[in-house]
Amino acid sequence: MSVNRLFQIINILMEKETVTAPELAKQLEVSVRTIYRDIDSLSMAGIPVYTVQGKGGGISLLQHFVLNKALLSEQEQEQILMAVKSISPTSSEMDSLLLKMKALFHKADTNWIEVDLSSWYEDAESKEKFNILKDAVLQHRIISFSYTSGSGVLTKRIVKPAKLVFKSSSWYLQAYCLERQDYRTFKLSRISGLELTDGCFAETLSPPQIDSFSSARSGVPIKLRISKTLGYRIYDEFDHRMVSTDQNGDLLLTIEMPEDTWLYGYLLSFGSALEVLEPEHIRRRLAEESQKILQKNQ
Repeated sequence: MSVNRLFQIINILMEKETVTAPELAKQLEVSVRTIYRDIDSLSMAGIPVYTVQGKGGGISLLQHFVLNKALLSEQEQEQILMAVKSISPTSSEMDSLLLKMKALFHKADTNWIEVDLSSWYEDAESKEKFNILKDAVLQHRIISFSYTSGSGVLTKRIVKPAKLVFKSSSWYLQAYCLERQDYRTFKLSRISGLELTDGCFAETLSPPQIDSFSSARSGVPIKLRISKTLGYRIYDEFDHRMVSTDQNGDLLLTIEMPEDTWLYGYLLSFGSALEVLEPEHIRRRLAEESQKILQKNQ
């Protein structure tokens, strides 16, 4: 008997109200006989699950069923509380939920960990944007907004929002773009003019996993020397195993990155503390971009 599968069955029944044993078996990739054994186990555990025979019948939960805390181990209760606590900085509603769950699990707030996903510069507008997107995802509402691409191109988008993703210090929206007829990923900080439309959608969206730039696009190997005065940035942004030091204590970094406009902007952000050692063509291009900056600011 798989405890995870039992929770999956409960979640499915809470969402769909009535499901047949063959449907559950297909979805969970087990036999119908296994499903019936799981239903017996749930019933013995006190879960109000019942079956109705005949056409239109199936497996159901009694209405107004609430998941009992006794089904969760101590470790699982702690994991749930940690997950809710990590979300709480993004929504005031989570604070109330956290208090209720602590009371349900009889847990004292030890405050041994605090996860704050908010920006140092977060304002009321950013919080409002996040809450609108959250509501749009949960309510299956179509939204419209203006979006600025990495190259600075502004476009109007109408999308079906799928989910919000926090990755590498930034929030992203994964959504199905009605114009492109495909899934797209949007960085929240580049979204403006966000509006809920009157349109809704019924289907469940399944966007692909967000890939890092290293796996999404082929890159070029780059060897850099960075002044030790900016060591904090290097160790914040790269694995320490990628970093070595020279005889002066400056940092040597070998990385693989896609060669595009973003790359040169990123390298320039280090100012005079950075030197490109290899390849030569990136070294020359960076010098040319630096010269353009100098000419504009003389």
